[in-house]
Parts: sequence; C-alpha cells; structure tokens
Amino acid sequence: RRSLAASMAKAAASDCQRLVCKDGIQIHGGMGYTWERDGQLFVKRAKTLEALFGTGAQHRQRIADLLEV
Repeated sequence: RRSLAASMAKAAASDCQRLVCKDGIQIHGGMGYTWERDGQLFVKRAKTLEALFGTGAQHRQRIADLLEV
C-alpha cells in the first residue's frame, strides 16, 4: 500500500509542479526564465526531480501495474 500511495502522491505532485512552472514562465513573460527571476530555478529543480524520482506518467504506469489494471 505504501508504494501505491507514494506513486499516487508523486504523480499528482509532478503534474502540479509542471503546471506551476509552465504558468510561472508564461505569466512573467521573457523575464520568467532570466537570471533575475526565480522561475528558472524552479524549472531546473522540476526537471531534476523528474530525473531522480520519475515523471508523472511513469508513476501512473506504476500505479496501473500495482493495481493490475
């Protein structure tokens, strides 16, 4: 049950962080991805976390495998 819960939480968090980063860049326009704003740090952090812990799609596949769907 813990593996299932962890994958469900990671899938939701991964989708949320991707949406927040994308919207943050769009809201701030060209300044959103420059060194003067922290948006570029959040995007880099999101990409690093996906590489370390897997993407939302990978965790949704793991959830399906654990539920034998």
